[in-house]
Amino acid sequence: MKSINAIGDKVFAEVIPTPAEITVGGIILPGKLAEEPQNYCLVKSVGEDVKTIKVGDTIVIHPRGGMTVMFDTITQYRILKYDEIYGILELKDGI
Repeated sequence: MKSINAIGDKVFAEVIPTPAEITVGGIILPGKLAEEPQNYCLVKSVGEDVKTIKVGDTIVIHPRGGMTVMFDTITQYRILKYDEIYGILELKDGI
């Protein structure tokens, strides 16, 4: 399996497809990205200068943020500067 180790103030993350982007049959609809106000990504690697985000966090980014990387035709990854990240998604009980 391929991966990228982020350096400096960079974060390497896997884009989490939203339900609106996936059909019942599992087909991903790339055109739906333009309609979404944000993307969620699962952090895979963080650079040494990133202190507040860790591997395993779910982050919120702009749909066009960062540089897109694809190792296959299915999974989309992003390399982001720290300041391109809007926040860390935290799920609270009861919400």
